[in-house]
Amino acid sequence: MAGTMGFSKMSNVTHKMENVLDLIRNGKLEASEQIIDAIFECLDVLEAIVENIESIQEEGEVFVDELVEKLMKIQNGELENSDEVVQDEVKNEESNDETSGMNIELDNYTKAAVFKAIDQGLNAYEMKIVVDEGCVMKAVRAYMVFKEIEDTFESDIVKSMPSAEEIENNNYGDEFYVLFVTENEIDEIVKTVSEIVEIKTVEVKHIEDSDIGEMVMEIENQEETDLKNDEVVEEKTDLPKSDSISNVETKNKAEKVEKVKEKVTKKDQNVDSKKKAGAINKTVRVDINKLDNLMNLVSELIIIKTRLHDITVIEDIHDLRDSVEYLERITTSLHNSVMNVRMVPIEKTFSRFPRMVRDTSKKLNKKVNFITSGEDTELDRTIIDEIGDPLLHIVRNSLDHGLETPEDRIAAGKDETGTMEMHAFQEGNSVFIECIDDGSGINVERVKDKAVDKGLITESEAIEMNDDEAVELLFKAGFSTAQQLSDLSGRGVGLDVVKTTIESLGGSVSVKTAAGKGSTFTIRLPLTLAIVQALMMRSGEEIYAMPLDTVESVETIEKSSIHQVTGKDVVVFRNKTIPIYRLNKLLEVPNALEEGEELTVVMAKKGNRTVGVVVDSLIGQQEIVIKTLNGELTRSKLVSGATILGNGEVALIINPAELS
Repeated sequence: MAGTMGFSKMSNVTHKMENVLDLIRNGKLEASEQIIDAIFECLDVLEAIVENIESIQEEGEVFVDELVEKLMKIQNGELENSDEVVQDEVKNEESNDETSGMNIELDNYTKAAVFKAIDQGLNAYEMKIVVDEGCVMKAVRAYMVFKEIEDTFESDIVKSMPSAEEIENNNYGDEFYVLFVTENEIDEIVKTVSEIVEIKTVEVKHIEDSDIGEMVMEIENQEETDLKNDEVVEEKTDLPKSDSISNVETKNKAEKVEKVKEKVTKKDQNVDSKKKAGAINKTVRVDINKLDNLMNLVSELIIIKTRLHDITVIEDIHDLRDSVEYLERITTSLHNSVMNVRMVPIEKTFSRFPRMVRDTSKKLNKKVNFITSGEDTELDRTIIDEIGDPLLHIVRNSLDHGLETPEDRIAAGKDETGTMEMHAFQEGNSVFIECIDDGSGINVERVKDKAVDKGLITESEAIEMNDDEAVELLFKAGFSTAQQLSDLSGRGVGLDVVKTTIESLGGSVSVKTAAGKGSTFTIRLPLTLAIVQALMMRSGEEIYAMPLDTVESVETIEKSSIHQVTGKDVVVFRNKTIPIYRLNKLLEVPNALEEGEELTVVMAKKGNRTVGVVVDSLIGQQEIVIKTLNGELTRSKLVSGATILGNGEVALIINPAELS
């Protein structure tokens, strides 16, 4: 296609790439690191050419000669580390081309048909057609050859090798054979076929008298054998030998030949029908803005549904209550349908990392085995677009800081090749992405020392800090443990961006590490940003919402069980020390109720830790529509958005990940 558009550089590179890949696919060349490096160089060059074509409508000053020469050396087995078997295979193929006699094997029926045609004054030819090595649509080229022979020159194709079905399915190499009979000049036929696009060479062998003699002898010998075993010998013996063949065998052969011809000449109809059948299952591309608009309309519908539900609570009207319940089922189904349309497999994001891991590990002189799973896990399109950069930072961080060099790994009793894994899976209304490496793990003491040096914590705080709290320091802005500045690390920009971006998406990130064994970064993301299930709660005269997937449990605790440690309220809950926050104090809620002896506490997730939020009372679970905040309202990170209640009032949405 690039060649037809006049993009010769792109065409040249892609042809040579396909030659190399074809040798690897057919087992004639063993893939090596050097060969794959060359293929990746080609991809970079092709990307540059495409960008030039998009911007300036031409290939631009992209130099491909050196790259093409390298591919040619690989193809010919001349490049170091390339397999010598290539040249041997090529020589064997060339020697096989010099064959005597016919290449197409004929059964007696076909021989009889050819014999009869020659007997009637027609010429029989066997044509060898070789297509270009880089030809993509080989079946189409073969069809064009068949069409020229049969339609343009009114000749009859008796047989092809491979068969018409195999050619139609692209199930052949770079050459095929056609046996046909014609009364036209063969030179004209050869010239016309040679002019077909991507036909490399055309060779013709005329079926001569010696070949005819061989056919006749074989047919006669076979006919004599058949006559001895035939119960109706007298019907055939009354006829001349050639007539008996033409009356019986040629008639059968004619039917078979017609079937083959029909399959070939109707090639375009078969292709069209397949295209039509495939088109039925094709997806329809829709502008993402239209989907956003549809989601907004569904959101408004849910708000109205909530309003009607509140009315049924106040006004106990039986018919209205039934109608609202039916409306709720419809809106839920509609919401799920719209969400399914917006969902995109995370494979699109994952696919960018293997090449990056390979290039980065080579730059760092490290050996890495990169494994991914769960690529079919789906997320909202908006989240997919935003999650790429955070994952990139985590992967680069693991490559640079986590995985050791081959020498260090061997000294530590490990395999010299490190392993990095990236898994995605869904649990409930959340999607989890795990980035795991089997490197050296995080040096907690070193993290504490760096934090003290940068003034992020005091020495006394560092002493009292446990490992989990120390690891959280990695997500502080400007924090870095890199010994020297490089293009991969040392600038203090990385994990803080990861945390900020993920939390802006309504998710969270946590880290688990073990010295000498590696680290695991776990990212939790909501399936969607628009409509979620939330726990509704009251503080003072205000109503607040907390996404249900961040809530672990709701507990009632004694006020006397709350103690102060370093000036902060904590409670021992299930053998864990849980920090306690009072929502009315955090948000300065007016007219807050006085606390009783028993407190209602919402246990919420903050990364891999749990925090408690004290509220006045609970309202219940509700489906809410998240509305983003603008201007001054965004100054408090504790509030991640707002929702409109059924009565038209606004409720703020609490983000427990920002509690500190």
